[in-house]
Amino acid sequence: MTTPTFWNGEPCSAFRGSVIVGPDPRFKLYWALNLIGLRVPAVRVEASTGAFFILDHDDQGWAKVTVGRGSPMHGHRQITARAVTWDASRDDVLSDECIDAALEDADARCNADPRMRALLAARRSRGDGSLGGGPGGLGG
Repeated sequence: MTTPTFWNGEPCSAFRGSVIVGPDPRFKLYWALNLIGLRVPAVRVEASTGAFFILDHDDQGWAKVTVGRGSPMHGHRQITARAVTWDASRDDVLSDECIDAALEDADARCNADPRMRALLAARRSRGDGSLGGGPGGLGG
């Protein structure tokens, strides 16, 4: 039996999986700057207004489209995904702890994750700074 899913109270199709976060040129201080280039758990929502992705960190995205019935009263974080990065599996995604650290710009907590260590090392060798790049990790 499939779980009913909703967006703004209307039935929709929603699927759990993962995406690689891409940049969003509409927002200079995009909330997910520190996650760009990393695979995160996501929910793909196909609503009457179009298809989009929301972060499923701590299962909050799935809770929004099921228990919260997609209501604006139930918060979410929309993700701009890099093209063709949707994966129906949840393998190889960042841990909730690393997502928390990235959102808090506290990359030291992610050093246990080899993918995060490699990303940080590459960005630092290019002089990009911390997770988000630039001074203070805000994308410079």
